[in-house]
Amino acid sequence: MLRSALAAAALLAAAALTGCYETPRPECAFSCGPDGECPEGYACRADGWCKRADVPADTQCAPAVIDAAPAADAGPDGSPPDGGAPDGGQPDAGEPDAGEPDAGEPDAAV
Repeated sequence: MLRSALAAAALLAAAALTGCYETPRPECAFSCGPDGECPEGYACRADGWCKRADVPADTQCAPAVIDAAPAADAGPDGSPPDGGAPDGGQPDAGEPDAGEPDAGEPDAAV
């Protein structure tokens, strides 16, 4: 009983917090799509930026900010060989024998 009451309270708290979230809507943060597409509530303006519908068309958008350094080249994929030339010599096991099978007939009484 106590467990279901706690679960219900947690669910109610999560629902209440979700209802408080508001998606950020910057004035201009997106480039227009190939055919002038923009997210809902935004319009593609002459400068190529999607600007919020309530923002004047002549509003200057700040240049894009890169928030991470370019990734360094990690070099070639895969690890180097573990030494020496590739193993092209004789197999580790002996030659296969071409004789009769070593095991007897299966035991059908099992």
